[in-house]
Amino acid sequence: MVPVAVAVVVVLVAVLGFFGVSRLLGGGSGAPAGGDASYYGTLDPDKYSLQEAQLDLDDCYEFEFPLDEGIEMTFDSFDQIGNTNPYDVARVYTDSSFSHEFPTSVTMFESDDGSNALYVAPADPRVRDENGNDTDEIDLFHLDDAESDEFVPLGRWYGSGGYYLVRYIGSDGKKLDKPEVTYFTVANDIDKDENALAEPDNVQVNVTDTGTLSISWDPVEGADHYEVYLSAVNETAAAVLDRYTYDLLASTQDTSIDTADYDTDAAEFNQMMQDYGVAGTFQQNGRFDELLVGESEDEILENRQDAASGQQGLEVADYVPNTDHVKDASISVIAVGADGDTQSPFDFQNINDLLGKMPLESATYSALIYQGSDTEPDQATDPVGYMKWRLFEYVSMADGTVGIQRLQLDYDNARTDNEYLTYGPDEQHLTTGNVDMYVIPYTVPGTALSGELGVLAPYWPGGIESVKQAATQALDELQRENPPSGMPTRIDAEDGIDWGAVQASQQPSTTMPDVPYEINASSDLVRYIAANLLAGNTFIDVTDYANAAGTANVADALFEACAQNPLIFNGNPTYQVTRRDGRMLLTVTSLTPWEQVNDQDVLNEQRQQVSDKADEIIGEIITDGMSDADKVRAINDYIAENLWYNYDAISSGSFSMDAATQDPSTVRTLILDGGSICSGYAQTFKLLADRAGLESVYASGNVPPQPGVYATDHAWNLVNIDGSWVVVDPTWNDPGDQSNTASTDEYMMLAQDDPALQGRSYNSSWMADTLISDYIDPSLLSA
Repeated sequence: MVPVAVAVVVVLVAVLGFFGVSRLLGGGSGAPAGGDASYYGTLDPDKYSLQEAQLDLDDCYEFEFPLDEGIEMTFDSFDQIGNTNPYDVARVYTDSSFSHEFPTSVTMFESDDGSNALYVAPADPRVRDENGNDTDEIDLFHLDDAESDEFVPLGRWYGSGGYYLVRYIGSDGKKLDKPEVTYFTVANDIDKDENALAEPDNVQVNVTDTGTLSISWDPVEGADHYEVYLSAVNETAAAVLDRYTYDLLASTQDTSIDTADYDTDAAEFNQMMQDYGVAGTFQQNGRFDELLVGESEDEILENRQDAASGQQGLEVADYVPNTDHVKDASISVIAVGADGDTQSPFDFQNINDLLGKMPLESATYSALIYQGSDTEPDQATDPVGYMKWRLFEYVSMADGTVGIQRLQLDYDNARTDNEYLTYGPDEQHLTTGNVDMYVIPYTVPGTALSGELGVLAPYWPGGIESVKQAATQALDELQRENPPSGMPTRIDAEDGIDWGAVQASQQPSTTMPDVPYEINASSDLVRYIAANLLAGNTFIDVTDYANAAGTANVADALFEACAQNPLIFNGNPTYQVTRRDGRMLLTVTSLTPWEQVNDQDVLNEQRQQVSDKADEIIGEIITDGMSDADKVRAINDYIAENLWYNYDAISSGSFSMDAATQDPSTVRTLILDGGSICSGYAQTFKLLADRAGLESVYASGNVPPQPGVYATDHAWNLVNIDGSWVVVDPTWNDPGDQSNTASTDEYMMLAQDDPALQGRSYNSSWMADTLISDYIDPSLLSA
């Protein structure tokens, strides 16, 4: 496949240190073939070469791809095509979105007839128990039950029912113009087991108010208990045990867990600190602290300091939480029978978009750099400035980024202490001796972290009340001094929603409604969901679309539908997927408690009002002969002049509003008087761009942390200008103040690598995974 200097048996992926497989199971393309394009429903044939499906293969089947005569392999030869990893040659996924990679070995060696070939086979991953220890006691893919008896198998295709083999390199050793995709099934998979348990419905994975994961699901008939797994794929690794890790997070008879209850490492560390007399909570999410590849953003900041003093060979580039830095992380819940062997299929949900909201510990180096004594304002002469400097905790997140979180001070439990200190406004006016201090307990919103803030009492003659006043003013000023960000938090599926009442209020929709609005969709499933939501149907039978092989995950389709169709009025939906009498049903509610917004007649009327308003606006600001760039400027100027940023809606870290009169998060802001936040700005731009005939998308992700800004999640737009997808950030182009209607062009049609966008990354919730690379540089995508 790739030229080399010697023709010898070469194994590129070591499985437990040896290649183990001594013979083929089926010999290349001789496997049973069948099926049609229905297996590839979401894949674009212009981008992928869709091969004939191979059905009911042996459960340890090894694919063979012969190489052209004279093509010999060594690992180094991959450098000729820009690859150094055998998994750049071929991978196997469990879904057509290619979001979860199945443990696979990719080997190249000389076959029995003397020719060279590429072999792709299932592999046994690294598995760790509830305590984080490596174990061989968990037979994750039931290797002991494999029906291949010709050799001792090192892996098994099991647990997913269908698989997608993607081959990127051809028989000539060169990169294929279109990757070849082969859908295959195996005869002894879990979907062929009549005793297998049903897959848990309605698996919900959310970040809690304290930054841990809440995972819940519906009970499964016949289940004795449930096992929750964290899968991590290191896309930079070439060896199986380095690439694939499966952690058993919890084994429980309940139908929900909070990962905090299983975080023994963090609990032990926090207890140790408290035993030493240090008040506070210092670590959390210990089971998620090995998801990084290389150094974190906090460590890179330290590297820059060291590099400035002359050290060489340090990583100093801007940190982006992409696949070069973060493993691909997913959660799956399986139901297990009383015999311990019977189980349900795996269904992994990617959680990388959540890792940036999951704190690990204080970011030590960031705090030293930004909160060092040389940058400390004088408490006595500049109390507000001091609070701006002191009121924040720099936090390392599970995706390697550094977040800035404000401290929530507990003034009611403040106390006075007396300590022996050396203190003073500067080195020339130091005093040594005992001094009274106000010690104020604090928590860090969005985390489980806590501690105590101490200020020198002599500098605060007004007592604790003067500290409180300075802190309040500091937060208010910082919030308006920095570009705003932050998205509304989705309601937990268990929190105050009577799903039965929602479902009882209507019959499930089973047809594609005819709606008077243009629908943006990358697949039939997305179009079907979007059309129903635009028609006011929030209880939808998705069976015929969701059960088709090759169909995108229902949740992924829902989020794309909401992101790219602003008139749905629901950019971050709360949803439930259930099965009833063999049917798959999707129920959707809004950001706010459903009782406030469940009058679909009112919402449908408002949809028409917003649609008419959009047409009116376009009629006023767009004229014949305008270029696409001129249209973008006109829309940006209108938004800046007519929308205002609602700081109160997001500053508390939670999202609350009167849904009847306010909706800062969606395009309803055009007809309601509640201001807007970034998602509302971006959805408004998307709607107006659509009506102006522009090719645009709503995008979301994270921006660098800003002091005083609660969160780093943010929304903006991409617009196709002369064949290039450029960035427009209507939120940051608006000064934000309700009294200031001027607009700026600082974030107007910027190239994605523009320095002004440094540190900005994209998540994958706004578009089908297989299509995102059509819009953005993949290196900007969070893992």
